[in-house]
Amino acid sequence: MIEVFGRKITLEWKRGALYENAYLWESRVFGKGAAEIAARCPAPTERGMPRLFVALDLPPDTREEIARICRGLPDVHWTDSDDLHLTLRFIGEVDTATFVEIGEALASITAPPFDISLKGIGCFPKSGPLRHLWTGVEGGEELARLKRRVDRAINDVGVEPEARRFTPHVTIARFRQSPPEGRMASWIGQRNLFQSRPFPVSSFNLVSSHLRSEGSDHVVEAEYDFVRGIMTR
Repeated sequence: MIEVFGRKITLEWKRGALYENAYLWESRVFGKGAAEIAARCPAPTERGMPRLFVALDLPPDTREEIARICRGLPDVHWTDSDDLHLTLRFIGEVDTATFVEIGEALASITAPPFDISLKGIGCFPKSGPLRHLWTGVEGGEELARLKRRVDRAINDVGVEPEARRFTPHVTIARFRQSPPEGRMASWIGQRNLFQSRPFPVSSFNLVSSHLRSEGSDHVVEAEYDFVRGIMTR
């Protein structure tokens, strides 16, 4: 038993149904009393924490719109519909104490809801072998404000700021090897006018990413309703 934020918490070891690693689960309540999170840390004999990031989820209709264009290229791993998301902040591996602080800090963020839509197709990086295929974002002013609030909350915990510039996008595919230049240009040219219908944004997620040989498994650790100022697990 330990004391966290003035409360006594009993810890017990459990083995997750989906993962090979053993994790220590602790139930905690954060923020305004409406926020509950299951915090994980690895057993002493296991590796470090999964990688964390903050992301927007996409509504089912938007996922379907993306799925309709995800075909027609060789040697590509298309992103599973359930894994489509828009990353606001990559955090990486942290210890359990920092994970708890991040959970508390994100619960304090409030903002008015807003609408965005996805628009256009592009590739990363701009030079060298292609690695990622993405669709961009239209209506990003409110999104940028939310991003700054998320960054401020995480930076205040002591996590190093991201060095790279924020370019809002949704990764729709990863290349196993770069397709022929002509075919890639033709594929993008046929779909570059892609635009989703606008959709509302009123929440974001704290997500853990578990690396596996066949790809990454994403687990939503907490969902933050930044309009009402609560978090749920």
